[in-house]
Amino acid sequence: MPIWLRKFTFRKIQDYFDKQNEEIEKQKNTMTNTTKAEVARPAIKPDYSYKASQK
Repeated sequence: MPIWLRKFTFRKIQDYFDKQNEEIEKQKNTMTNTTKAEVARPAIKPDYSYKASQK
């Protein structure tokens, strides 16, 4: 493989990953800037009235 082709391929791959990292950083920034919503939990209250088995 010629050196110029190796350098070209490496630069293309590097550009791709740099762009991908920028997009990830943008997503992280938009998620941290927004207000964090609370996790919706089910409205189930535990029932602690268990009966022991009769033996």
